[in-house]
Order: sequence, then C-alpha cells, then structure tokens
Amino acid sequence: TSLTSVTIPNIVTAIGNDAFSGNTSLYTVAIPSGVVTIGSSAFNGCLGLRNVILPNTLVEIGSYAFSNCINILQIDIPDSVVTIEYYAFNNCRNLQHVLLSNELKYLGYAAFKSCISLTEITIPKSLDEGSCNWHLVPEHGIFNGSGLSSVKWEDGTTQVVSNLFLGCSALKTVEIPETVTVIESGSFAYSGLENITIPNAVTEIGDYAFLVCDSLRSVDISDSVTTINYATF
Repeated sequence: TSLTSVTIPNIVTAIGNDAFSGNTSLYTVAIPSGVVTIGSSAFNGCLGLRNVILPNTLVEIGSYAFSNCINILQIDIPDSVVTIEYYAFNNCRNLQHVLLSNELKYLGYAAFKSCISLTEITIPKSLDEGSCNWHLVPEHGIFNGSGLSSVKWEDGTTQVVSNLFLGCSALKTVEIPETVTVIESGSFAYSGLENITIPNAVTEIGDYAFLVCDSLRSVDISDSVTTINYATF
C-alpha cells in the first residue's frame, strides 16, 4: 500500500499478527500507551519504516515483529518489556542503537540476527533466559551476524545467559563483570573472542560456553571455578 504513517487509537491493547506486514511505504509508527503485545510479524517487511515509538505499557514483542525493517536506525525498548521473541528484529540492517529494557527477562533466538550496523549493546541484569537452542546452531544466535564488537553489562549482573553471543564473529573481547557467578551454556560459542578472563566470582562454566572459538588464544580461569562442563572449550 501507499500508507506512510499510522495513528493507533488509545483503546487498542494488542497489535495482531501480520497487522502491518509488508507495508513498504510505512515511515513512522507511534504505538500508544495501553498496547501490551505486538504480535508475530506485525511490521515484518516494512522496508521504509524508520521511526518507531514503543509505549511503557508494552510487555512482549512477538517473533519477527520488526524483522526486515531495514531502515530503522534506533529502537528504545521500554522497561515494561519482559520478552523479546525470536527473530523480532532480524535483518534490521541499519539499526545502530538499541536500548534494552531494564526488566527484560527473555531474549529469543536470532532476535537481533544480521543487524550489521549494531556494534554495541548493554545487557540488563534482569535477563535470566537466552534462546533455547539445543543443537547450538550459530545461525540461531541472538546477535549472530550482527556487527557487535562491544558489550557491557548492567551493574550487579550475576550470569551470562545461554547462547547470548553465539555466533558473534565480530566480538573479539569482552570484560565479564566481577559480580557474575555463572557463565551458561553456549554463551560465547562460535564467537570471535581472542582472549577471555573468567572473573573471581564465577563458580561454573556451562556446556559449550566457548566451543569453536577459533581465534581464542588466551584463557585465564580464576581459582573460584569449581565446575567446567561438557565441551566448554
């Protein structure tokens, strides 16, 4: 269609699956306060979409919700959001800045896959579950194929969740916070890490955590670590 903007009434509480999918001329969307969920593929393939404003009532962003929105430059995810489903922002190739919710609990697999302009991210301490990927497929990594090269964690973070940086080939170095006690399975597998220091509070490193890190040359494991699980390196 030739739709370039949309005003959604305040009475709306959910944006349904495929609601605006494929509207290539859509340029700006302001989702009103009161909306709780954005459904699967709601804005998938809106190639012209550049400006998106999300409300502080939003709880869940569905799978593929903004996938292939190649002209979005920035997305600020309000602190009300606890779930970002798989492929939610896949292939947003010009996305340069993402502010994650401070209450985020779950990040689905490939949520920010192929966001090649995204070079840095801050992970909130609230995040306690990464994508479920039993077969450890790099292409399903949350930030796989992105430009991610700089990572920070919110103060007080206690875990690096599973598969968080799976397949992040541009990620060469990270500084894991001293408050982290567990590095979960697949956290950095197939990444571009060249060296890693495990902080003193860590007691367990999960299965496959650093599997197939072909550039990894130096690993410093602290004396606090009591468990190194299956195929960690």
